[in-house]
Amino acid sequence: MRLPRVTLLGAFVAALALIAVLLGALAAVVLEGSRRSILTSAEKLRDAAARRVEAQVRAQLDGASTAIADLEREIELGVVPPHDLPGVEAALFREVVRNPSLAEVTFIHAHRTGYDAEGNPTLAPAGRWQLSVFRSGIHGDAAVLTRRIASGTSEVRQRPMGGGLEDGAWISEGQAPDPTRHLTFMSAASRDVGGEPIWTDLAWSQLDQMLPADRRRVVVSVQKAVENGRGRLIAVVRAAPLTLTVIVVVSGTLSLLQGRGPCLTMPFFVRRYGVRIDIHGQRRGGLAQTARPKAIVEGRK
Repeated sequence: MRLPRVTLLGAFVAALALIAVLLGALAAVVLEGSRRSILTSAEKLRDAAARRVEAQVRAQLDGASTAIADLEREIELGVVPPHDLPGVEAALFREVVRNPSLAEVTFIHAHRTGYDAEGNPTLAPAGRWQLSVFRSGIHGDAAVLTRRIASGTSEVRQRPMGGGLEDGAWISEGQAPDPTRHLTFMSAASRDVGGEPIWTDLAWSQLDQMLPADRRRVVVSVQKAVENGRGRLIAVVRAAPLTLTVIVVVSGTLSLLQGRGPCLTMPFFVRRYGVRIDIHGQRRGGLAQTARPKAIVEGRK
């Protein structure tokens, strides 16, 4: 039986086919290596971006906690008389002005006489008032105003941008609800919380409650009952970062939150950079009781 003859043309075609197979295999290897390299580089960029966002969020949250700690320490040392409204306003103004990332610092004064059966504070009728020093907009260079609520009425000191402590006239805003009935006060001053700082979920700022919904700011605030050495309530102090600029997922839709937006529930997850902010813990009175929120990069502990 005669074997088939290998012609030059046949050998050439076979060589071309073999080269094509080898080139295809080489291309697959190169493409797979490139894909892995791109994914690795993208993961490194993503992690770096996540760390930057994490640091920014932590700085904003820590600023609010630091403001409360500073004010509590000044009261403890007698630097700020807690019953002196001008002195309290000066202390709040100092905290807001020196930290451009703060939206507000609020001081809610009341005399706690005890607790009811559910652990909520009972208060004396007299001595209930609130002072809030806050920024009028969502940017750090916005004018810093003061709102004073007492005896069912509210008035605001309309400072000009860059104005000093006593600049600006007081303007009446009309009637206002009792600030001690607000959830942030009732929860912080309750028996179960015991003077620990507690954080809210994302919610409309109390300062904007008289504004239309599209002009309200969304904030995460921390509040703490300030007490003397005998456990007597001096006030509840609240502070909120100016803005948390993050990408969040709400019902499967990406939304940019820059201090404004819908009321959300924690924990919320930042999908774009793989950062999540957890505010969780045992819920009491509608607030999440925790020492501080956590900004965590996904995949890290």
